[in-house]
Amino acid sequence: MFDEVIADAGQVIGSGLPAAALLAGLAGALLGYQRLAGLTGWPRWATLGLLASVVPIVALTAVPTGPLVPGSAAAERLRGFFDAVRYLPWPDLRELGSYAEGRANVALFVPAAFFLTVACRRAWPAVLLGPALSLTIECGQAFDAWRSLDPMDLVHNSVGAWLGALAGIAVLLVRFGAGLVYDHRHAQ
Repeated sequence: MFDEVIADAGQVIGSGLPAAALLAGLAGALLGYQRLAGLTGWPRWATLGLLASVVPIVALTAVPTGPLVPGSAAAERLRGFFDAVRYLPWPDLRELGSYAEGRANVALFVPAAFFLTVACRRAWPAVLLGPALSLTIECGQAFDAWRSLDPMDLVHNSVGAWLGALAGIAVLLVRFGAGLVYDHRHAQ
């Protein structure tokens, strides 16, 4: 089930924990989406899509897979990450998606941003929350010895969120046209 237990530390590590988090998260999404849809006024299908698409993001990127890094070492890893972020080729993104992991990072955030945009009928939450979630995940990975902090992950995840928001806007425009802006709590 779990790949390995670190002796003396009592920490369970390996690929079993993210898999368990994925299954538990999907079960939670199925059990809770109707309540969340009722509270927010969002369409049930979009709410379920949003919850189900956020689960793999959390399970694959935020669940610890290795031993914890002490605070001072994690701070040093974060310092190196933010130094690298300053020197990213922001205006020249020819590298974007040039390798399989980069394309996977883009694809990971597209569905969540799409469903968030469709659910709340606005793009700005997805445009802002996608990069914020990605930055939070990268900072959290500083505390996991087996995770690496890659500034290009931040770029790829952000682009995925923006593409998902664009796709959501396209669907909303096709569905609602000029009547896109309205109070969705009173709509069916």
